Amino acid sequence: MNIKELLKGNALKLLAGGFVVGVCFVGFASFFLHFSGTKTFCGQCHSMKHEAETFAMSSHRNLDCVECHLPHDNDAHYLIEKGRTGMVDMYHEMMRDYPNRIKLDADSRK
Repeated sequence: MNIKELLKGNALKLLAGGFVVGVCFVGFASFFLHFSGTKTFCGQCHSMKHEAETFAMSSHRNLDCVECHLPHDNDAHYLIEKGRTGMVDMYHEMMRDYPNRIKLDADSRK
C-alpha cells in the first residue's frame, strides 16, 4: 500500500487523529509549564529544601516562585528565561555545587 492509497481512504481519520494528538500535546505542555513554576515543583530539589521551608512560613507563601523569579514583560522573554534558569538550576543541582545559602544574583534581584 502506498501513501496515496492510505491517504485516500483514511484522510479524515488521520486528520482527526492528528488533531487529538495535537490537543493532548498542547494540554500536557500547558500543564507542565504551569506546574514547573509552582512552589511544590521548585521545592523538590535537594538544594531548595531550606528555601522552600522558609518560603512556606513567609508572607509570600501564596505566590508561585515564578511570580518573582521570572520576568513578566512578555511571553517570549518569560519562556526564554524559564528555560535558561531551569537549565542553570538543573546543572547546579546535578553537580551538587550550590552553596548552603542560595543568594539572589543581579538578574534575580531585578
